[in-house]
Amino acid sequence: AVAALSAEPWALKALSRPLIDGRPTACEAAAACLRHVALDAEGAAQMVRSGLVLNALAAALSRGTDAARQKAAAAIANAAWRGEALRDRIALRQGIVDGLLTLLRVGDLGGRE
Repeated sequence: AVAALSAEPWALKALSRPLIDGRPTACEAAAACLRHVALDAEGAAQMVRSGLVLNALAAALSRGTDAARQKAAAAIANAAWRGEALRDRIALRQGIVDGLLTLLRVGDLGGRE
């Protein structure tokens, strides 16, 4: 199911929107879905190629609830785990590294995922 989802560009766009302007529960759910999509090699590649997905994850890191920020960080980590080229593209996206560093400083999320 995850591979089929990642093969549909519209699906990644649909999952990205709540991270930018959705309600807190929708943002958390979308970040959790992207966390799972990133476990699939093609899903991770599609996420990283999509400027919208990375921008949305950066938005969740900076403005989301604790749960949304934690799930967005997990989605980024899962995608980055897929290879150096993906890690490089993720690191270059504005807001990602700053958001992850802020998450580390804020703490109290306990590395739950």
